[in-house]
Amino acid sequence: MQKAEKNLRAEKRKEAIEEQQQAEEELQQAIAELEKILMQLREEEIERTLVDLETRLKRMSEWETTIRQATEKLEKLSGEDKDRQLEIQASKLSTEQLKVAMEGQRAMLLLKDEGSSQAFPEALEQVIADAQLVVNRLVASDVSASTQSIQDEILGALDEMIESLQEVQKKRDEKKQQNQRQGPSDSGGQQQEESLVGKIAELRLIKTLQMRVNRRTGRLADESNQGEDLIGQVTDSRLQEELRELAKRQEKIQSVTRDILLEAAKQ
Repeated sequence: MQKAEKNLRAEKRKEAIEEQQQAEEELQQAIAELEKILMQLREEEIERTLVDLETRLKRMSEWETTIRQATEKLEKLSGEDKDRQLEIQASKLSTEQLKVAMEGQRAMLLLKDEGSSQAFPEALEQVIADAQLVVNRLVASDVSASTQSIQDEILGALDEMIESLQEVQKKRDEKKQQNQRQGPSDSGGQQQEESLVGKIAELRLIKTLQMRVNRRTGRLADESNQGEDLIGQVTDSRLQEELRELAKRQEKIQSVTRDILLEAAKQ
């Protein structure tokens, strides 16, 4: 009798262990399924962000192109009523330029909500700041070559970001097609959360930002007739303000670069 009870208890322990193992396996399977769903949702979120961001940047570029062309025409105004017409038309252009800055703010919200990119928000922030700078200049009826140069920089920055986004999207499409041909891989480990753009693309954009700062510094040096060394030499208040803004941008570029490299080193 005692032997039978002992065997029964042993059998129950064995069944309990098997049930626990089965429960653990089912839990692991549920976790894997949940991770797969989350990765899919992340993939869809990135797709939507890329498309929406590219659409907004293209819209900004189209608007800026129109404003740039109109600014150049205003610089060539002539006639007795030139000053009055310049004031009226430049004021209208400033309103259009403000639309570019506001659209940039909307695009910035997308980047902040997405949260994984570091260089893109900085690049877009500089575009917004430049657009606002042009707004102020147009309000003051300044349609000079200097103002047009800033507009050209805005267009160049937008084109670079659009091209970068298109390249990212192309690589994602190629990877998706490859996965469809080969089937999903199962590494058995936890997958790393995907970012909006890769670190290489971010660093390329940082390089472009640095080149823009260098070009702007050179332009301000030419405008001030002070050569390359501008520290303590510029007396024009407008140029001083632009130099302070450039100094801030240089600090941000260094900070973002450091953050990107530190994050890459952890992976």
